[in-house]
Amino acid sequence: MIVLNSEVYVISEIKRKTRAKVFEDWRVGDRVQFSTEMRRNSSYSTVYASMFTAINLTQGTEITKSQTELVNVLRSFEIVPEVVTDVDAA
Repeated sequence: MIVLNSEVYVISEIKRKTRAKVFEDWRVGDRVQFSTEMRRNSSYSTVYASMFTAINLTQGTEITKSQTELVNVLRSFEIVPEVVTDVDAA
């Protein structure tokens, strides 16, 4: 199994409110990251929907959704890459 993590993003705007579990608590300024796993299926000929975990690093919460579900929920937010200002942190 290989775990793939995105860079860290910051919520810069809430475009519309959502009642989706966990996402309803996301706020402007929260730091978020996304993760997925690459793994072999038990059946080599079958492909399942990719599952992604949305991790709110600021609040310490996470939720796993299918790619389709996650994309639909993320339309409620403007998310930009985090800018690292400390050269030593990079």
